[in-house]
Amino acid sequence: MLDIRVLVFSCFLALPYVAAIEPSQLDIQLNSALATNANKVVFGSVVQISGLRHWTDGQIVHLAIQAHKAVNAKCMETFTDDFKKKNPNLSTTKPRVTTTMVLDDTAYISSSLTGGPYLYIPEVNPKSDEPRFKQLDPLHPCDGPVKDALLACQVHSVAKSGHRTGASCGEPMAMMAFCATRNVGNLNGAKILTIMGRDNPDIIPPCVNPGATLAYQGEWGCHDFTTQNGLGMRVIPKGTNALAIVVPDSDITVSRVTWG
Repeated sequence: MLDIRVLVFSCFLALPYVAAIEPSQLDIQLNSALATNANKVVFGSVVQISGLRHWTDGQIVHLAIQAHKAVNAKCMETFTDDFKKKNPNLSTTKPRVTTTMVLDDTAYISSSLTGGPYLYIPEVNPKSDEPRFKQLDPLHPCDGPVKDALLACQVHSVAKSGHRTGASCGEPMAMMAFCATRNVGNLNGAKILTIMGRDNPDIIPPCVNPGATLAYQGEWGCHDFTTQNGLGMRVIPKGTNALAIVVPDSDITVSRVTWG
């Protein structure tokens, strides 16, 4: 007869070791091209993790929280007094949120953008009843489904108010990282979420989600961009608990993506 103590011990051996992925493993960096060419700030990286496509929502939430911590740490490391003196025209306002989009075995991580809009060209002194962003900037790196979604949002902008932040949120910036590496691709099956907060980071729903308070009448936001314009992404909802998972360095490959 099998000793029950051996059986129980074997079950414990079969359980995966649970520990936190370290923020430093994600190698978050400043987008140097955007900073140099446009005086705008975005932090991020593109991270390939073996088996990521099989992760649960909770494990992806943990990854996203660690990515947000990594962005905050990189901001503190980057925005020194010496850096500010050498880059007087560069915005050094710290991004408030970090977005992580997972597709297959790749995580596209990006902070929100500071220094002013990048994707849409703001109108000069628009009237209160006129759209604030009418034109998609032709310098963006996107094509395929992402470009189609941006154009669909542009049509909405011309008819109404425009994106509440000029599309400077983390969600469009994560799409820029995707476009800069893959340019054209299907986003069906992708999962996306945004984290905000320094001491107690947590999921924040895409802006202008159903029930949100509008800053401008008729404005659109990242809820429309991610879910209503054919991108096929699923937003991981607020309230999804993080589940820590260990990832050895050998399972991670990081790309430093620049665009702008």
